[in-house]
Amino acid sequence: MPVTPKTVQMRWNENTVAFSLITSASFTVDAGSDWYVNPTARGLILVITTGTLTGTPTFRPALQTLRADMSTVLSLWTAAAVISTATTVFYTIYPGGIPGGAETESVDIALPRVWRLWIDYTGTPVSDYCSLAAEAAYLI
Repeated sequence: MPVTPKTVQMRWNENTVAFSLITSASFTVDAGSDWYVNPTARGLILVITTGTLTGTPTFRPALQTLRADMSTVLSLWTAAAVISTATTVFYTIYPGGIPGGAETESVDIALPRVWRLWIDYTGTPVSDYCSLAAEAAYLI
């Protein structure tokens, strides 16, 4: 069967449409998104929104990748500050960084081919929680 080449529009759509990474009504544990295969993007805009906090949970986002043999998880970046209030934070991950914007943090790394978002949770799961949503869009 012949392979149909992707059109410019198909490649543009793969790289520019925002997508959900993690959604939780009651976030109480460390959690990772699914693994994603980066189509052709150099970077990422990451948006994390937390709702009203119950107790004193904190969250620290990180990006992870896999070694070439797919056996070892490697940490690429961990946010400089924890999230400890109901808020929306923005991160840009891009070679050279993107300074001067409204982002919470600009990270100077290239997005690897295989990656995922990881959220480190600190708190007591029974009493410390909040809603959390994370979404991303590729930067080409």
